Amino acid sequence: MKFLKKYSLIIGSFIILASVLIFFKIEIFSELERFASWAYPTEENRNGKILQLTLNVLAGGAVLFGLYVSHRRARAMELGVEKQSDQIELSRKAQTDERFKNAIEHLGSEKEPIILGGVAELHQIATEDKTKYGEVVFNILTSYIRTSANREIEANRINKTVIQTIINYLFKALNKEKSPYRSLNANLSFTNLNGLNFDHIQLENANLSFCLLPNMENTTLLSCKLTSTNFIMSRLHNVKFYECDIFNIYFKGAKLENVRISDCPQAGRVHFLDTEINDCLFSNIKFFNSNFLSCELRNTPFKGSDVFHSIFDSSSFNKVTFDQTNVNKSSFKGAGFTETTFASEAIMNDFSGAGKKTKYFLFSLAKGDNERIGRKADLNGTNLDSMTLEEINIGKLTTEDFEKMKAHYVKIEDEYSFRRKVDDI
Repeated sequence: MKFLKKYSLIIGSFIILASVLIFFKIEIFSELERFASWAYPTEENRNGKILQLTLNVLAGGAVLFGLYVSHRRARAMELGVEKQSDQIELSRKAQTDERFKNAIEHLGSEKEPIILGGVAELHQIATEDKTKYGEVVFNILTSYIRTSANREIEANRINKTVIQTIINYLFKALNKEKSPYRSLNANLSFTNLNGLNFDHIQLENANLSFCLLPNMENTTLLSCKLTSTNFIMSRLHNVKFYECDIFNIYFKGAKLENVRISDCPQAGRVHFLDTEINDCLFSNIKFFNSNFLSCELRNTPFKGSDVFHSIFDSSSFNKVTFDQTNVNKSSFKGAGFTETTFASEAIMNDFSGAGKKTKYFLFSLAKGDNERIGRKADLNGTNLDSMTLEEINIGKLTTEDFEKMKAHYVKIEDEYSFRRKVDDI
C-alpha cells in the first residue's frame, strides 16, 4: 500500500502511456515498420529486430527504475540508522553522565567498598572517554588524595587502601602509553603518603611539596617539586631524582642505596640526619646551607657540584670523592675519613677533631657520643695532607664544639622533622 502511494505518479504515467499506445497503435506500428525498413533494409526479420530492440530498451528502463527504487530504500534505511545511532549516542552520554554523578557521590561515602567502587567507576569512565573525562577524573582523584591524606590528619585515620588504589590507577598503569592520565601533572602536596607503595613509578612535574614520602624502589622523579618534603625512616633503592626542586628536603633515619640526585638547581638547605648513603651519586648540584649530620657515606661521589656553608659534622666518609666539586666554608668537625678524595678546591673548611676512621658515626649526635672529643684532626684518610692547609682548621674538637654540634642537630630536627610521632605514622 505504501509502495503504491509513494510511486502512484510513476504508475499513473505508465498507464496513460499505455492507453495512448493502444489508441494510436496503427500509426505507431506503421512508423515502426518504416523505421525497421530503414534500419534493416536487407533483414527479412526486421520487425523482430525492432521488437527485440524495443524490449531491450524497456528492460533497461525497468532496471534503471529498480536501481532508483533500491537507492531510495537504501538511503531511507541509512537515514534511519543514523537517527538511531544519534539516539543511542545521546542515551550513552546520558548514562555516562549518570555514572559519573553516582561515582562522585560514592567518593563521599564512609564505607570503604562504596568508595572503592566510585574510584573504579571514575577510572573506567576516564578510560572509555579520555578526551572528555581523563583530566577531570585525574584532578578529582588527586584532590581526593590531598583531602583524605592531608598531613594534618592523624595517620590512623587515613584510608591507605583507597589511596593506594588511586595511586595504582593514576601512576601504575600496566600500559602507560594507553593511560588516560598520561602527561598530566599531579598535585599531591601536603599529603602523608608514608606506608604506601611507590615502587616502579615515574612521576614527572609532580608537586610533592610538604609531603611525607614512603619507601621507594625503582622509582624516577623527574622535574618534580620536593620543597620541604620529608623522608623519615624511608628506604630508597634505585631511585632517581632528575632536575627536581629539592629545596628544604629532609631525610631522617633514612637509607639510600643506588640513589641518583642530578641536575637539581634548587638544592639549598638539604638536610640528612642519621642517614645511610651507599653507592649513591650527587651530580651537578649546588649545596648551600645544607646538613649531613651523623650520616654514613660510602662509595658516593659528589661530582661537578658545589658545596658552600654546609655542615658534615660527625659523619663518616668511606671511599667518597668530591670530583670537580668545590668545598668551601663548610664544617667536617668530628668526622671520620677513609679513602676520601677532594679533587678540587677545598678552602676555609673546619676539620676540627676529624680522623681516619672506618667506624660508622650513625646517631652519634643524637646519643651525644663522639670519641674524637679532645683530639686533633688526623687527615690521613684524605688527600688533604698534600694540599695547602693554611685556611683549613685542623685543631682539636672541644667539648664546647661538640655541644654546639648537638644543639645544631636538635635545631634542624625540630625545625624540619614531620611533627608527628614516628609510631603514629
